[in-house]
Amino acid sequence: MKIRTITYGISGLLTAPAAAQKELIKASQALGAASRFFNEAGWEVQTTRLSLAPVLKELDPAGRTNWLESFAIACQSTRIEFVSLGAYLGGELTDQEILTAIAAHPAFNLTTIIGQNGQVLPAGVKQAAATILSLAQATPDGLQNFRYAAIAHCPPGIPFFPASYQSGRAGEPPSLTLGLQMPDLAHAVISGLAAEIRANGPSVISEALAARLVKDLGPLQELAETFCRENGLQYGGIDLSLAPMGEDSVVAAFEAAGTLRFGEAGTLAFAAAITRGLQLAGATLKSSGYNGLMLPVLEDRVLGERVEQGLVDVSKILAFSAVCGTGLDVIPLPGDLAVWQLENLLYDVAALSARYHKPLSARLFPVPGKQSGEKTTFVNPYLTNTVIMSL
Repeated sequence: MKIRTITYGISGLLTAPAAAQKELIKASQALGAASRFFNEAGWEVQTTRLSLAPVLKELDPAGRTNWLESFAIACQSTRIEFVSLGAYLGGELTDQEILTAIAAHPAFNLTTIIGQNGQVLPAGVKQAAATILSLAQATPDGLQNFRYAAIAHCPPGIPFFPASYQSGRAGEPPSLTLGLQMPDLAHAVISGLAAEIRANGPSVISEALAARLVKDLGPLQELAETFCRENGLQYGGIDLSLAPMGEDSVVAAFEAAGTLRFGEAGTLAFAAAITRGLQLAGATLKSSGYNGLMLPVLEDRVLGERVEQGLVDVSKILAFSAVCGTGLDVIPLPGDLAVWQLENLLYDVAALSARYHKPLSARLFPVPGKQSGEKTTFVNPYLTNTVIMSL
């Protein structure tokens, strides 16, 4: 179990360059201190990140490029490596302004809202689909889509990127939230319950997983509360999502009981049971964000294998999202998709989110020059490789 991200959130709008520079220095110092604090307590910290309110919509269109340039320089000078520039409704930025913002610095992330308040937002869907295709074509491997997502009913304060953003309400103190990488914990719980799962079904997972999370994360929460209290920060909580990375696989946890391969019949029931365990733990711990299963195809080696074996497709992942996870994450798609095909997929994500009022996001990877069934060839420390999926 590791801390995937310590995320520092600034709710105020940093439109003035001098104020932005001042807040960046404070954020950098706080993130450095937090990383050392948790390291000394025995926790591995993988990344630290900065999450902002949607500042770009408050700037005059003529000044947005200048702001991005100066902010990029400030991020470089303060060594802040991951930055969310906030979440935007369709039309608040032009398509080109979104591309410019993401290209301005390799740390910059941004999202478009496709659903909120129980509604699907067509303007957001159309802008997100067009942006995904444009970002895919901006680099030979299409990797700029790693830093862009469409989001629906995602609240402020999610620590994971690119969905993270802040409220924009002035006067709130900076916040600190944690996102974890802990498929190993779920694997240990499920493997230990193997006989009981075979006898009584996956529902037995929920309470055992919740108890283990509360036991193991209670001390981490106390550490975080202490750090925030001593440093004048608002503690936002822990996102209890099971976020995988490469060999540290969520899908391997599903399969630890030996009753199925991920994607076969029964997978949905496992997803529901695991998610209920996360929610039960969230009733005791202070939680923030998705608090669900993450099924990122290009970040989970075993999930990628199940895609190659034909056990998992886009529709199945979306169906699993109805009872658990975070939506469609790092899904490799053909590079020649039409914009209407992406719109239809995003409408599905937004409709599911609106129906159940649950946070979902879509981070889609059309890969230039690749067709369905061909293998991806990414060379990236955060990504594994699998076959291109079809719609």
